[in-house]
Amino acid sequence: MNDFIKTIKSEFEAHADSKIAEEQKAYLRSQFAFYGIKTPSRRAIQKPFLTITYLPPKENLEGVVKALWHQPQREYFKIFPKQRDHYVNKWIASNNIRLQRTCIIFQLLSKEKMDVEFLADVIKSLLNSKEFFINRAIGWALRDYSRTNPKWVKEFAANTDLHSLSRREALRLMN
Repeated sequence: MNDFIKTIKSEFEAHADSKIAEEQKAYLRSQFAFYGIKTPSRRAIQKPFLTITYLPPKENLEGVVKALWHQPQREYFKIFPKQRDHYVNKWIASNNIRLQRTCIIFQLLSKEKMDVEFLADVIKSLLNSKEFFINRAIGWALRDYSRTNPKWVKEFAANTDLHSLSRREALRLMN
């Protein structure tokens, strides 16, 4: 497990861009550190680490996820579909905005594979949040999905009591 984390960490460090890292940090109100790796590059770096032959044994995955989560940089994020419901429910109930935000945005770029019922349930469970990053993430997830299914997003926004920030972000590409 430690070798897995050390290796991915050294890959991120080798591709770090301090200028981009500062921009990313400023965008998120200086709450998080970054390596400054843009999404396409980060995905290319992560790809080999997500192959079945390279992943640590299944019994170590929870420890890996927790170890990566505790890294200060936000480029670390893994998806383990069979664990989804358990962890999303736990994270929603945690009142930790970083965990809740992850529950909202982990399906970004899913396009036709978006589990819209799941997305709707997660959003509805966080509708009363006053937290900027939660409401922004709701809008971001909906806006992303509006590229694939604008009709669904319009109907969802019309029938859901979204925060004004969430609604504005969700409908931004359609207005």
